[in-house]
Amino acid sequence: MTSSTLDALKRRLYQQLNSLRTYQGTGFLRTQTASHACAIFSRTEFKSQAGALPEPDEFVTLHNNEISAVIEQIGMECDFARFTNETDKILGSAEAQAIDSPFRRDLLISYLGFAVWDAVTFPMINMQDPHEALQLTELHEIIVDRISPDDAMTLKPCSAVVKGSGFGGFAGFFSHAARENDYLLGRLHAIDRLLNILASSVERDIPGGIDMRPFKKRAFEIVLREEAKRLPNVAGLIAELQSAVMSL
Repeated sequence: MTSSTLDALKRRLYQQLNSLRTYQGTGFLRTQTASHACAIFSRTEFKSQAGALPEPDEFVTLHNNEISAVIEQIGMECDFARFTNETDKILGSAEAQAIDSPFRRDLLISYLGFAVWDAVTFPMINMQDPHEALQLTELHEIIVDRISPDDAMTLKPCSAVVKGSGFGGFAGFFSHAARENDYLLGRLHAIDRLLNILASSVERDIPGGIDMRPFKKRAFEIVLREEAKRLPNVAGLIAELQSAVMSL
């Protein structure tokens, strides 16, 4: 992907973002819609003793039809469906398709998953508790480092696959060779991922990054040499893996 193509894509997305900023205020609302919304919350329920506001659930139940009508009208005036369609077209454009697959996947996950993320986190951000220490005032992203065959890419050219994933994850119980296969791959996948995690934890940037292949190769060789004595049912797999490790 060229820098000019990336700039063009970013420009289109920023234009969408700038258009959405219009809806941060109330200026886009028609006078009639704004007046209707104000009228709902200007009822006698809000003119009682100071601090004695009506119960939210009761208020919503009492004025459900009016509130729903205002929300529907605001949605029509925002025309978010149009923005969604336009953004979908941008992310499905030739410029977006030119992004390298791993980065395009992250972009789409963030875009498509936002609605779920927002539904989970928004109520938590607004959570109130009489005990101040328990109030949730902010959220922080938790970085999860997964150790999975899907993430261990160093030995991917090899044909070795996990065999215990069938039958709801119980396939390994029906074959000792399958258990040996998965045990060995588990050790190698763990090495692959743990060294990647170690490299990613470096606090300062290192010019050219860290080439972890020599470290992985050495660790793979040690494990394969050690396990060759103890796993007689997967001799062919070990030979194939040793060949793949030699080419690193």
